[in-house]
Amino acid sequence: RKPRNKPALSVLAQGEDNVISTVDLGCCLDLKFIARRMWNVQYKPQVQRPERVMIREPKATATIFRTGKIICLGTKSVEESRLAARKFVRKLQKFGFPVHFLNFKIQNIVAYCQTFPVDLAELQKVHKGQCSYEPELHNRLILNPITGIRVSFISAGCINVCGELVHTSQFN
Repeated sequence: RKPRNKPALSVLAQGEDNVISTVDLGCCLDLKFIARRMWNVQYKPQVQRPERVMIREPKATATIFRTGKIICLGTKSVEESRLAARKFVRKLQKFGFPVHFLNFKIQNIVAYCQTFPVDLAELQKVHKGQCSYEPELHNRLILNPITGIRVSFISAGCINVCGELVHTSQFN
């Protein structure tokens, strides 16, 4: 069994995380042809236009569009996301499509963890300009410490971090 890659946000390693990435293929695709010949494909043109393809290692799901764009999600790290996207591109290449691995970009990273109970009113006082807290609407405090990163706290102690990866040039 292969060792698992480090989670995307190592601070929140005790919770699950999800890395969402996109890649361009540089050509248009025939989704009906792909759906008839590839395994683990969901294609329902009357309900939704793109098709979904799953792979087991690394566990990931891709949404493939006719225009040649792939959205890859469900991986646990940036490296796994890139590997899964390359595997999806390789599968399409084996069916004879002139695809290329272009413009790989991490769109979003989501992670959460369960901690101790948090006093949201006190936390709002400390980070007054960076957060929003409406106890009448929901019991969640949303903190925006850095542009592109959103941290939400629930009073029971659940922390959810969602945001973009700032540097993507290392993969192109």
